[in-house]
Amino acid sequence: MCDCPHGYSMKNNTCIKEENTCLPNQYRCSNGNCINSIWQCDNDNDCGDMSDEKNCPTTVCDTETQFRCQGSGTCIPLSYKCDLEDDCGDNSDESHCEAHQCRNDEFSCSSGMCIRLSWMCDGDNDCRDWSDEANCTAVYHTCEASSFQCHNGHCIPQRWACDGDADCQDGSDEDPATCEKKCNGFQCPNGTCIPTSKHCDGINDCSDASDEQHCEPLCTRYMDFVCKNRQQCLFHSMVCDGIIQCRDGSDEDASYAGCSQDPEFHRTCDQFSFQCQNGVCISLVWKCDGMDDCGDYSDEANCENPTEAPNCSRYYQFQCGNGHCIPNRWKCDEENDCGDWSDEKDCEGSPVHPITTVIPPTCLPNHFRCNSGACIINSWVCDGYRDCTDGSDEDACPTSRPNVTATSPAVPGRCSRFEFECQQLHKCIPNWKRCDGVRDCQDSTDERNCPTQSSLSCPSGFRCEDGEACILLSERCDGYLDCSDSSDERNCTDDTIVYKVQNLQWTADFSGDVTLTWARPKRMSSTSCVYNIYYRMVGESIWKILETHSNKTNSVLKVLKPDCSYQVKVQVQCLSRVYNTNDFITLRAPEGLPDAPLNLQLSLKKEAEGVVMGWWSPPVNAHGLIREFIVEYSSSGSKEWSSLRTTKNYTEIQNLQVNTLYTVRVAAVTSRGVGNWSESKSITTIKGKVIPPPVIHIESYSEDSISFSLKMTTNIKVSGYVVNIYWTFDSHRQEKRTLVIEGEKSIQKVANLTAHTPYEISAWAKTELGDSPLSFVHVVTSGTRPMSPSLKAKAINQTAVECSWTGPRNVVYGIFYATSFLELYRSPHNSSTSSHNMTVLVQRDEQYLFLVRVMSPYQGPPSDSVVVKMIPDNRLPPRHLHSVHTGKTFAVIKWESPYDSPDQDMLYAVAVKDLVRKTDKIYKVKSRNSTVEYTIKKLEPGGKYHVIVQLGNMSKESSMKINTVPLSAPDALKIITENDHILLFWKSLALKESNFNESRGYEIHMFDSLMNITAYLGNTTENFFKVSNLKIGHNYSFTVQARCLYGGQMCGEPATLLYDELGTGEDASATKSGRPTDVAAVVVPVLFLLLVALGIGFVLLYMRHRRLQNSFTAFANSHYSSRLGSAIFSSGDDLGDEDDEAPMITGFSDDVPMVIA
Repeated sequence: MCDCPHGYSMKNNTCIKEENTCLPNQYRCSNGNCINSIWQCDNDNDCGDMSDEKNCPTTVCDTETQFRCQGSGTCIPLSYKCDLEDDCGDNSDESHCEAHQCRNDEFSCSSGMCIRLSWMCDGDNDCRDWSDEANCTAVYHTCEASSFQCHNGHCIPQRWACDGDADCQDGSDEDPATCEKKCNGFQCPNGTCIPTSKHCDGINDCSDASDEQHCEPLCTRYMDFVCKNRQQCLFHSMVCDGIIQCRDGSDEDASYAGCSQDPEFHRTCDQFSFQCQNGVCISLVWKCDGMDDCGDYSDEANCENPTEAPNCSRYYQFQCGNGHCIPNRWKCDEENDCGDWSDEKDCEGSPVHPITTVIPPTCLPNHFRCNSGACIINSWVCDGYRDCTDGSDEDACPTSRPNVTATSPAVPGRCSRFEFECQQLHKCIPNWKRCDGVRDCQDSTDERNCPTQSSLSCPSGFRCEDGEACILLSERCDGYLDCSDSSDERNCTDDTIVYKVQNLQWTADFSGDVTLTWARPKRMSSTSCVYNIYYRMVGESIWKILETHSNKTNSVLKVLKPDCSYQVKVQVQCLSRVYNTNDFITLRAPEGLPDAPLNLQLSLKKEAEGVVMGWWSPPVNAHGLIREFIVEYSSSGSKEWSSLRTTKNYTEIQNLQVNTLYTVRVAAVTSRGVGNWSESKSITTIKGKVIPPPVIHIESYSEDSISFSLKMTTNIKVSGYVVNIYWTFDSHRQEKRTLVIEGEKSIQKVANLTAHTPYEISAWAKTELGDSPLSFVHVVTSGTRPMSPSLKAKAINQTAVECSWTGPRNVVYGIFYATSFLELYRSPHNSSTSSHNMTVLVQRDEQYLFLVRVMSPYQGPPSDSVVVKMIPDNRLPPRHLHSVHTGKTFAVIKWESPYDSPDQDMLYAVAVKDLVRKTDKIYKVKSRNSTVEYTIKKLEPGGKYHVIVQLGNMSKESSMKINTVPLSAPDALKIITENDHILLFWKSLALKESNFNESRGYEIHMFDSLMNITAYLGNTTENFFKVSNLKIGHNYSFTVQARCLYGGQMCGEPATLLYDELGTGEDASATKSGRPTDVAAVVVPVLFLLLVALGIGFVLLYMRHRRLQNSFTAFANSHYSSRLGSAIFSSGDDLGDEDDEAPMITGFSDDVPMVIA
């Protein structure tokens, strides 16, 4: 049941506490949920608050497939061991690991972790220690206007700067010099900046506690208790009640909330509760259940003779000998479901069951108590494993005689279902020893008829390498060892890897939202993958999907029905591939605001004056446990309301003025707050005056209408009637229509109704003495009720949702949508149409619930609600625009789409503005990729450009500035000195720069280091330049570069040469008299010396030639054979100092020329 929490049942539209909260074979969680007892201490968060995993005995992990963490004892997959990630939380899974080497296509982090090489220097902290982003060439792309640029080039939201938290890797967002006059958080008087979340949080973060002063009150009129953390408000009825409501427990804190430690000041527990010694009230069924529910163990005292178990329900029809209840189908199934084998008695062929002694009930139901006192699951008893440290779980088993081990000879046919019986000696061995390659039976029958590796085929799955099992393809490379030989986790590539989120958790917000958090799967790309959330109410079979359109590892669910249990799972989608998972968590949606109470009625108390009695029906949908009712009343003409509180659905209002008209209303209260107010009723406090209820008479009814009449059987003057018509299509919502009728007598016809639908008509009269009591009548319209429409809704862009549905034609449909479940049923947005499809425009990037129903000519049943997560706003600019590579005439730029994983082609406009030439060009780029790369061509070397990228619909833009690589510097710059000047020579740029034209020319600059001045000497289209009037003793640097264009904005790289050969003196002209004035005076002697050297060289070469010729002739003659007519040389002959690599000579004759290669 959804409307009442665990432990309560609906009786007369009221949640009444049940006598037994959980069944005998169930475990009660700290949050009130009930789970199967065997789920306790199984390392799964079955309760949702981890209470089923507390105070558990030491965990025993499967050493073949699991690793046990040292600190927590948690079992994790063996593949997580030594993967360089702290999966245990205490890093015990990463200790005692051998160092391993990363592959060539991987990057080795400082921690030793391996990541993809492409993830290096991409701005993401993939190594988790920023080592993959160290020593990277900073990419200073332009951040968005709403972002702050860190010194290392990363972009963060502007609001994160100067907020007291260091969000940049280099901490530049919290630079004191920048944040001294700017604080996006809360600034203490001493200048310290703290995050906004720490302002008014109940903790003094400023040294003078100024962050906790002048804080606005959090509480409403009736919720007048503020938790110590200042994050919640409670009603006083929820304070000091033994149940912790504040997250910090301050509502039960004696020093803060004033709760008395003396039990006599606590409220008296009701008949269904047990009062602990500390005064706390707990459910009576929690007494003697083996758990400390009171907190002082008083509920577990005096439990030697527990009370008799309650009768079994219709779901658990068989009552065990120990009082436990189990389903009938578990009887005689050869399993000890009761724990005392009573479910296996009186069965055909019943085996001999162990005789157990009575043990104090310290273990939970479906658990076995070892002789040592430890508790294990019943299914572990007599399974061939010694789970108890003393082996008592394997003693006195059905297949064994006393004092005989489980592998001893047994009576034929008496091995348990957990054992295999050898043929000759009828020895019983555990099943796991069957076909394990080891002979355990003397006759080897345990190794006969075993399946061979080749006999196992897996047509639709993955076959383990040892041939022992088939697993699902989704279990291949999912991080878990499903094959006994670990082959399912070997050789995993991007195509075979399966991504599953880890550590999925949930927290409920006081506002009613549920926040999901999870850990990103190992090695999953953070750019090309998104998460999808699937949820369904417990008991339902169809999953509903919420697309997050995001790769963030958290999401907020706002569309759940209050106070209902849901199963939730998160799946990964990378581009078009979805990685399915069956791992889900169960959560309970927070309580919501209750609906208004119904049928408020007033009367005067006969025994006393000035006393009004009021009673009402609880809300049909309380959306939680009703803690109390608030009754407000006001006298005629007064604007002030007085109030009183009650836990019942009736009350007395006393001390009222006589002969005065009073108006009364009532509202229900849950932990969420005060719900909607009921309709107001009026009454005049005149003693002895009784107003009778009106008479409702059904005149006629049809498929879509009801006719009825109203009249009063009294002489009291009637001014009119108020009629409410109620009906229900959805168990979570009661609908109504209100009619206000003037006059004493009236016949009314209500149309636009639905065929074959039960309606309740209630009415009261407005009289001169006040409002009369209610009258009720029930009627069911004729005909056949129409089917509910079947709705499909999908976000087609960032602000529009396309809805389509099936249903009857020639009717008017209404489309209703809201951002939460309660808003959908109370104050939704709506549109109408006569077609079967409609596009609805929404205003915000939110989660929306949609439903459709027929509105005319009848108001039909609604469709199931459909959740739609809007795609992020299409007005957002492309993200992370930056330059990848820049050349002389091109630039490669890269950006990400405004939202993750677009499902259709996106048209981008790339505008390139030439800041030098003052021209611009626009290019179109179409892509549906999350990351887009584009090459801008036909740019000028050394140019300056402003690049703007935006969606084709002219959305907000992302921009950046790029400078192309300038022309290279001229090569071979040289200086030749003349008498009164120097000549600069260089190679033409056109030889290596295809983009250079000689007509552009060169420009020359000179720097005088002594005077520390730079002078522009001029430009030329030649490859040399004359420089005069240089001063002796000055050092000069000359630069030559392609001529600058557009006022010096577009220049080439300069070639630089130092010149310091002028010596000392006044100036260059003073040396004329001391040196020849002609260049020939220097050149002629140099040429003469060169000719002499050349002549000597020729003489030496001729003499060497003659010497070699004579030496070779003598050598050849010594090897000449007149018989053969040739000379033969062996490899051992000494050929002198000539080249060892010369070819071997096989022979020669006088008339054949000899050629030596």
